[in-house]
Amino acid sequence: MTLWWVVIAMGLVTLAARLSFIVLPPDTRIPELLQRALRYVAASVLPALIMPDVLFRGTSGGFSFDAFRLAAALVAAFVAWKTRSIVATIVSGMIVLLALKWLMPA
Repeated sequence: MTLWWVVIAMGLVTLAARLSFIVLPPDTRIPELLQRALRYVAASVLPALIMPDVLFRGTSGGFSFDAFRLAAALVAAFVAWKTRSIVATIVSGMIVLLALKWLMPA
């Protein structure tokens, strides 16, 4: 039963955080510290979504090495570092991954 209370509480916290930006009056000032922290959300979400697929592909709890995905992730990381563009990062990683799979099929 405790697990359900934790799940419900976390759902309410998430809902409150998302809803706060919608229902707050337009003249509400967001603290500078929070504004600076929110600038990094997109940059931190992308690796959090991609890296598990790169490092743990097809396993149920262990490390799995896929050279194509790792190469594409490294190229994408380099492009992100140089351009600071999320679109360029995603496109470059996908191009490298698709090119490697096309040139060297399994």
